[in-house]
Parts: sequence; C-alpha cells; structure tokens
Amino acid sequence: MKYSSLYTRDSLGNVRVWYMEQEGDKYRTTSGLLDGEKVTSEWTVAKPKNVGKRNETTGEQQAAAEIEARYKKQKKTGYFEDVKDIDKAQYVEPMLAKSYKDYAEKIDFKSQQWGMQTKYNGICCIATKDGCFSRKGEKFLSVDHIRNCLAPFFEKHPKSFIHGELFNDAYRDRLNEIVKLCRKTVNITKEDIAKSKSLISFYVYDGCIVEAGLDQSSPYFKRKEWIDENLISNYNCCVEVKTEIIRDKDHLDSFFKEKITRGDEGLILRNMNMIYEHKRSGNLLKYKPIDSDEMMILNVTEGSGNWKDKAKNITVRTKEGLIFDAVFKGDMKSAEDFLKNADKWIGKEVTVQFFGRTGLGCPQYAQIDINNCFRAD
Repeated sequence: MKYSSLYTRDSLGNVRVWYMEQEGDKYRTTSGLLDGEKVTSEWTVAKPKNVGKRNETTGEQQAAAEIEARYKKQKKTGYFEDVKDIDKAQYVEPMLAKSYKDYAEKIDFKSQQWGMQTKYNGICCIATKDGCFSRKGEKFLSVDHIRNCLAPFFEKHPKSFIHGELFNDAYRDRLNEIVKLCRKTVNITKEDIAKSKSLISFYVYDGCIVEAGLDQSSPYFKRKEWIDENLISNYNCCVEVKTEIIRDKDHLDSFFKEKITRGDEGLILRNMNMIYEHKRSGNLLKYKPIDSDEMMILNVTEGSGNWKDKAKNITVRTKEGLIFDAVFKGDMKSAEDFLKNADKWIGKEVTVQFFGRTGLGCPQYAQIDINNCFRAD
C-alpha cells in the first residue's frame, strides 16, 4: 500500500517529494526531486511489540504505527500534503558542528583564518518571517517577544533567516527554567510569556541575509559583520556573540581553558570563509570536554567573588592515582548545596568529563556536571 506523498522545497529551490509504502509488516521510503531522480530504501521489517500482553501489536500494526510517526515528523520539518503549500512556511535546516577532536591535527591556523566563540549552553533557534523554530523545525510558542522584536527586520528581509541560541548568560544558573520555557507548547500562561521575556534573549551566531546580498554562498566573516553592525544594534532581543581570531593552538587552548573554568560548555570554531551549509560541517567545530571516566572526590573547594559560598573546584583522584582539580558545572543553587553537603560527596565516585590527557596522563579541562554525572548509590 502506498501512503500519500508529502512535498517540500529544498535550500536550492527544488521541489522534493517523500512518501512511504507498506506490505504487511514491511515498510520503505521513497524520496527525491518531484520531476527528477528518486531513491527508494530497502524494506524494513517491523517486529511485534508487547507479545502476550493486552497492548500487544502485530508486526503489521507496528509497521503502520512507525509509518504514522514518520509522517508526523516529516510534517514538523516543513513537508506538506499539498504541493501548493510548500512556500507557506519554509523549514530551514541549520548548519551543525562536527567535533574539533576529529580535526585538531588537520587545521593550520596560520594558513586558514579560524574564529572562536563561546559555546553557550542554550537552545538552537532559527528565526524566519514565520517565527522561531528548533533545529528540527518545531515552532517555539513561548518566545513571542523575540518574534515580535524581529518582525520589522523580516518585513524588510522576508527571504532571510537568523541562526542563534535562546539563552541568557546573566541567568545561566536558571538554565533548566529557560529550557522548560522554550520547550513549552501547551497551556502557556501570561506568566510564562512574561517570564520568557525577562529570561530569554537571542544570541546570534550566523544567518543568511538574502536581501543584503549575503546568501548561503557568502563567506562567514561577511555575514557575521553585517549581522553585528545591522541586527545587534537595532533589535534589543539580540545579543552579539563575540568572535576572536585564533592565532595558534596555544591561543585556542588558553581560551578554551578560560571558558571551561568559567563554567561554559566549551567553544565553537568557525572557518571565517565558510559558506552556510545546511548540514553538519567540518568548517564548524565544537570544542568541549568529550572524554569521561569514573574518579573519586577527595575535596571540595569554595570559590570567590560570585562563587563565594559555592563549590568551584573539586579535587579528584583517577583510578591510576593521579590527583587534580575539576571544575564544578551546574547552576549557582546547586553549587551552594553541593558545598554545604561536601562531606557527603567526599569519597564517592563520580563521572568526570575532560578533553584528552597530558603527556603525564592527567585529564585536561575537566568538568563535573552536577545534573548528569553523579552516579546513584
């Protein structure tokens, strides 16, 4: 059985078609250009679920359920049942970062110009004339203040889009609250809207300003320069993301250590001449602690300044016996609670995140994420 076709327009202006077929417990997908070549996948066999239980489903029923879920997903990402509707609201697939670790030995900062930026721990957002959308094309319904703020911009630049993060560095200790607000899609109250306006800003990393002659083929440094000069200064919901040109590997590592010590997620690296690619790209790299291991907490040290009365550094010991300090990662309330209860944690094993090891085998740029990395007893 062939299911109905869905349609979308891709980043090159082509009309694409997508549909699924089912034969018993098997299903497959066909996709491609409406008036061109199409690719059909191999058959996938759906397995029965909950066999012997009241909610048991056969393989055929499960295949139908999985097809229904796939159709819902496609519609969320800009596919339409009627080909006439494809230009109503265009889904913009964002450019995503690959891991710096896979490219560290390949990049020559002397021959290529690369920039580095703080990797804020926010929510990816693509703003268009139709609203604010997640990286998967789902519409954010609780950030009307950003949509309204940018409405005059998109009246002048209807073919353009802005790529950034929903975040607020001043309130990063309330990250969980920010994420919940962004993700809320039902029962949104006036209080939610007011709180969203006070907590959430739009940190702008990139974008394509078609009407200004800066489309996806324009080099990044020109796109970013235009954004910083014309968008940031005129729309108060937008926040500039500072870019620093990388001199060499030592400069990069020093900046990375500074950000990790501050409690940031890491860095974003950009080839300053890169085009905007609607996919994961080696010209856009994320540099953050990606290794992990179990280690024992030996001591908890109070911070200073904003970190007074809060846990800042945590001394740990590796399985090999190496002792060093990891940085506490979490909100300020958690850091305060952690310091108060330090005696309960000393002697416990935790998961420590880090980025590689020194020549002596000591983990580099280590963090302990309070929200994710403590093991249950």
